[in-house]
Amino acid sequence: MFFNNWQVCVCCVLDLIGYGLCSAIAVHFRFAVTERKQRSLVKWVLKRNTTSDLEAADFDGDGVVAAAEFVLYKLKVMGKISQDDIT
Repeated sequence: MFFNNWQVCVCCVLDLIGYGLCSAIAVHFRFAVTERKQRSLVKWVLKRNTTSDLEAADFDGDGVVAAAEFVLYKLKVMGKISQDDIT
């Protein structure tokens, strides 16, 4: 039995819709995994407060860590800003 042109078109459209759906699900899954990793990194960075963190957060070297310096340091560790943004 040979297919008519309309039957081939319908099969192709259904096939493309199916693959398109799979592709959209895969993209959403990758995005969700990336977001989950980013959230866990942020939680880990915010929970961790060590002496070395405080020493590294002292950008001006005066021995006192201001709130702004600490926030900038945490943003830098999380990868939200770079050293060029700070200076």
